[in-house]
Order: sequence, then C-alpha cells, then structure tokens
Amino acid sequence: MTKYIENSNEVKIYFSEDNTGVTELKYEVDTLVTEGVSFSFLQSEVANFIKNEEKISLGQASKRLEIKFLAKPSIKLNSGCLKKLNINKPKVNIRYYYYPEYGLLTAEMSKIKYIPEYGKGFLILAKVDLNGEIKTLKTTFWEE
Repeated sequence: MTKYIENSNEVKIYFSEDNTGVTELKYEVDTLVTEGVSFSFLQSEVANFIKNEEKISLGQASKRLEIKFLAKPSIKLNSGCLKKLNINKPKVNIRYYYYPEYGLLTAEMSKIKYIPEYGKGFLILAKVDLNGEIKTLKTTFWEE
C-alpha cells in the first residue's frame, strides 16, 4: 500500500503545496498498525461492506463496528512490512488501520502541520485478499 501511495499522482497532487502539480511525496509512516477502521471517515463504507458480506442490515453492521472497535481500547499490531523512514521535515503522516476479519486495510494520510493552519487528509480503503493482492474500494479526502 505504501508503494501505491508513493506512486499515486492523485495523492501527490492533493498534498502539493504549489501549482506545479506532481511532486515527490515526503512522508513518515506510523510503523504500528491500528486494528479497526478510521472513524468516522470510512465507517459507513466499512459497514456497507460488512452488510454485503454477512447479508445483515446496515444497522446491524454499524452496531457490530461500534461494539468491536469503539467499546474497547485500540489494539496496535506490529508489522514487519512497515519500516521507519528518516525523512527531513516530512509533509505527510501515513497511519494504517487493518480489520483482519474482512481483510480491510485503510491508509489514513494527513498533512503534518508545522505552523498553525487547517488540516487536511486523504484516505484509501482497500481489500487485501488471501494472496496478498490489494484492491482499492474507496478513496476520499477531508479538510478542516
């Protein structure tokens, strides 16, 4: 997923600070993966996914997410796939969330604020199959 983000012109343009468009993405990665989903940005999309997989109502799927991830502290998963990078003054922080029961991986990218300013971020929801192949299900952005 990190390679996808590095090569994504959409992400590079979104975080570009000038009008030249595509640029190198300077980022840091949180090497611990949080079990769950990025609330509240993708909660409805994940609930819809569960609804379709389990053939249950959207209300039941939403309740399942709330009980599983909001009623208890977050679990941090240690991943050997993510390496700590030494980037001078990174512009973007990447944090991953993983929902193992459904193979859902969320990449939450947010602009690192070095001065007082409004924040913004970009999210990618993907499905990881049993062979390790990643299929993007949804991309979205947010701004404060």
